[in-house]
Amino acid sequence: FRIHDFAVAQHIIEEGRGIILGVNKWDLVVKEWKVRAKKYMEKQVDKALGEVQNLPIHFISAQENFQLSDLMDSVLKVYEKWNLRISTGLLNDWLNRFKKLHPLPSEGDKRLKILFMSQVKARPPTFVLFLNDKSLLKLSLIHI
Repeated sequence: FRIHDFAVAQHIIEEGRGIILGVNKWDLVVKEWKVRAKKYMEKQVDKALGEVQNLPIHFISAQENFQLSDLMDSVLKVYEKWNLRISTGLLNDWLNRFKKLHPLPSEGDKRLKILFMSQVKARPPTFVLFLNDKSLLKLSLIHI
């Protein structure tokens, strides 16, 4: 991979789009190097784009028609996830479990209360929290 490849991938991620990596010309990699090359590339992706979990990487050959159907299956799965809507009830069940594991911040006698959560948009997935006092919401809590 080149720096430009990761810059494009980072831009896609920042825009909230679905992403799949396809490593083409896999037929040109010498057979005894394929396992090492694959591990090396996966480490590079993890280092550069580690905030994206389970990023699909496909090692393909367009000329040999190798793994192209798996690539298309992955495209459809990512598209499906990108369009996913989560019910408010399910989100709030998750939120209640989250609040039990992570104490919410407070300042003096004021304590942050997250009243409920809702998904307002699917593409990209966008969520809204309804709070008692947004000034108590800390950036570190948002990144959990």
